[in-house]
Amino acid sequence: DKKSVKGPRCYQCNGYGHLAKNCSSPGTVKSSSDVGKSDTSLFAAFSVKSSAECEYFLDSGASCHLCVDSGMLQNARKAPKLTITAANDEKMVTDTVGDLALPVNISGEPSEVHVNNVYYVPHLKVNLLSVSQIVSKGHTVVFNSSGAKVFNRHRQLIA
Repeated sequence: DKKSVKGPRCYQCNGYGHLAKNCSSPGTVKSSSDVGKSDTSLFAAFSVKSSAECEYFLDSGASCHLCVDSGMLQNARKAPKLTITAANDEKMVTDTVGDLALPVNISGEPSEVHVNNVYYVPHLKVNLLSVSQIVSKGHTVVFNSSGAKVFNRHRQLIA
């Protein structure tokens, strides 16, 4: 019983047979919890918690970085409208994007990871860091039984 080959999955609309750069549905992002509603899929999420009020999840199903607190963003600015589809099919629209200085602890030493183009979505339940966006910058994300690590292109641990 062979599964039918569907082609690559688009991170923009979660459809099959094309990539996000060729997607005909720009501005629509499905949350990773939508992935697999009718298909079997695998996604990985890992919490990056730097303080009680600042928790982010590394999400391999998210196509962009999403933040629920505009106060966390630096250099906040207007952006083209983006529609986010939540797990319950609720649509949330954002037109604000900014940058994030995410405090992290690396081998016991406090540090910061700078994340660009984080969209502010006030009604989202959790903050998400997109694995595909991290990887597109040349970084590597490694998941294992104890969590996840992010390495830069020089193989240095950065988160």
